[in-house]
Amino acid sequence: MIFFWKNNNKLSTLFNNKEFVMKKAFKRNMLFNMNRFQATLILPILFIMILVQILLGVLFYLSVAETSMVLEQFDSQAVVYQQLLVKYQRYFPLVIAAISLLIFILVYWTLYITNKILGPHERIIRELDHMISGKKEFKPLTTRPNDQMFEELLLRVNFLIAHCLIEKDNDKELTKTNS
Repeated sequence: MIFFWKNNNKLSTLFNNKEFVMKKAFKRNMLFNMNRFQATLILPILFIMILVQILLGVLFYLSVAETSMVLEQFDSQAVVYQQLLVKYQRYFPLVIAAISLLIFILVYWTLYITNKILGPHERIIRELDHMISGKKEFKPLTTRPNDQMFEELLLRVNFLIAHCLIEKDNDKELTKTNS
């Protein structure tokens, strides 16, 4: 394959024109546009994070309610428990807010990372299917900026597309000369 690439003028000019490594700025909404691979990774994580958030809320409610009951039952030691209650009431909402913020950041980061790693997969397959079926003309495929996984694969796929284009041109020239 490399031997063919080095010796074929049309293919080497196509390949050196940087059509195969150029990147287009594709923007898509990360929150509402997940492919099946992203959903497989993200939905269990999101479910676990929501459960953790609910458990923290329940723990906060129980700790405040339990401390209040202790205040009512043991009036002689009310001062000690009242100080603990004030401490919990001040800091526990901040802890819950901080954990909520961390969960939000973690979900967004997970969406961002999976979007960069797995996002191009569906688009590349869709574009290749359109080219195979004839709905779209053969042209080099591109990745978005910072897409990580498919640059090397697309270099090879674009090489094959260029090879198919050259073969198609050669077939046209052969039919013209035979006619």
